[in-house]
Amino acid sequence: MEFGYGQIGGMTLVMLSCCWAALAKEECPQAIFAFGASMSDTGNSEAAFPYQSVAQSNPPYGNTFFGRPANRFSDGRVVLDFFAQALKIPLLSPYLQSVGYDFSHGANFAFAGVTTQNITYPATVTAPFYYWVQTKQFQLFKERTLALWTIASSRKGAQRSYVKLLTKPKHFQTALYFTTFGANDFIVPLFRLGLSIQQVQSNVSIISNAMVQNTEELYNQGARTLMVFNVPPLGCYPAFLASPRIRNMSTVDPHGCLATVNEAVETTNSLIRSGLKDLRSKHPDATIIYADLYTILKDLIVNGTSYGFKETFKACCGAGGGAYNLNPNVSCGLSALVNGQLIQGTSCSDPGSYVNWDGVHVTDAAASFIARAVLQGKHTEPVYKLTELCRLSFEQFSPSPP
Repeated sequence: MEFGYGQIGGMTLVMLSCCWAALAKEECPQAIFAFGASMSDTGNSEAAFPYQSVAQSNPPYGNTFFGRPANRFSDGRVVLDFFAQALKIPLLSPYLQSVGYDFSHGANFAFAGVTTQNITYPATVTAPFYYWVQTKQFQLFKERTLALWTIASSRKGAQRSYVKLLTKPKHFQTALYFTTFGANDFIVPLFRLGLSIQQVQSNVSIISNAMVQNTEELYNQGARTLMVFNVPPLGCYPAFLASPRIRNMSTVDPHGCLATVNEAVETTNSLIRSGLKDLRSKHPDATIIYADLYTILKDLIVNGTSYGFKETFKACCGAGGGAYNLNPNVSCGLSALVNGQLIQGTSCSDPGSYVNWDGVHVTDAAASFIARAVLQGKHTEPVYKLTELCRLSFEQFSPSPP
């Protein structure tokens, strides 16, 4: 079995529909649209490939908050869920969800495992909804939504009731578009395609260009407030640290992270930051925010004990114990025969004290930390303190079911 390395990173574009600020005008918008990967995927990968994405469909995924698997790569909520809760809006429905949907507060296009660009995967890795595809899904969603509102405006009574589940036309421009991409552009080549770090590093400009170009594509579709998360510190992730092959290609920094991996990520992030700065100059009518996930998460991993975390490098859910609690043959929530012995990927007793959930995804507690930091304007460029622009609520950030 595999860890599911391709399930992290990617892109997230969120349209929040209640209190997100139309930052350029310093007012709160009425919707979220989310495009990205596992940091925001709330069920698109499961809807597209039912009964194939087995990891997040099994316990102990979801146990901390939902009490059951909720099609999220976490013991509870992902970062996007905390954004919605802070804004006091319902958790966003996946775009591909066929029943039980509610798009009145926006829609979620995020898809676990995706990359910024169209990488030719091996047959075992299927994630076709890369960044450009998600922007086109949004375009279609917007066109159909506006058409339905036009039809509904000429009708009365019950014939208009269905639009209550749709995003209001005026909210498409005032929404916050929230994107998180790039991690899978490292994970897939390194773990799936067997490339070296040096080979991946030679392509970082392609990754950053895709991030910037697709951000501009969203602008061309009417987005005016966009938040772009950079690539996290993958060299500090248990899955990277526990891989002998990846460790042999890197040096280890004083904190215990893989320096060569993080240097490649830092180069990518520098290019993304520069590209977004150019976009701001090109489109002064838009607010384009660079969210430094790398710095926020590395600080949490390196200084986790000062924030109340006990384990910052070890995966909560895995097998094998040791420094990282990972076995490459056993995924969280699944079992496998290893040397004739059946081994189960099980959860630790206190996920809230861990930063990392399954080797490549953060816990509910860590996602809460990340969301709060960004909402408070920490490590964002330009600096936007959304707590001052919106009446945010952090009451539901504790791990208690809704």
